[in-house]
Amino acid sequence: MKINKILGIDCTTEEGDFFSQWIEYLAPKHHLTKSEQKFLAACLRQRHELSKGISDENLLDETALNETYRTKLRQELGISAQQMQNIITKLKKLHILIPRNFPFSDKLSYYKIAPSFIPNYNEDEDFLLLLVFKKKNDRKENTGASIQGVQSTETKD
Repeated sequence: MKINKILGIDCTTEEGDFFSQWIEYLAPKHHLTKSEQKFLAACLRQRHELSKGISDENLLDETALNETYRTKLRQELGISAQQMQNIITKLKKLHILIPRNFPFSDKLSYYKIAPSFIPNYNEDEDFLLLLVFKKKNDRKENTGASIQGVQSTETKD
């Protein structure tokens, strides 16, 4: 595949700003309101901070949205418990928050952020995102955007 265009997007070095801009950039995919975007960006920022001390992905996913951290998010954003619950419900309906079941069981363990919404972010490097626009012949098939989880790859200059 040939790279057709490269576009640089300026982003401040503040982590919170990166996650807000990431969610804003993905708006055509999720169609969230500003308050929902702000909540999701705060969840991603919190998850990123926790990832610095938790290397196990399952433990990280379980911890990032547990009751303690949801309360912390609610206080940080200044929203009520009901507002937060409404946002979480919408994120579940949109499959941005997805269920994680206990191994070998149908019992729900917790909800986690869908991997396709989690950027592979490193504060010390520029963030690279590859967009692939797939051509479709039938316009009915092309009803929305799709985000594929892409791990970062290094390129040699």
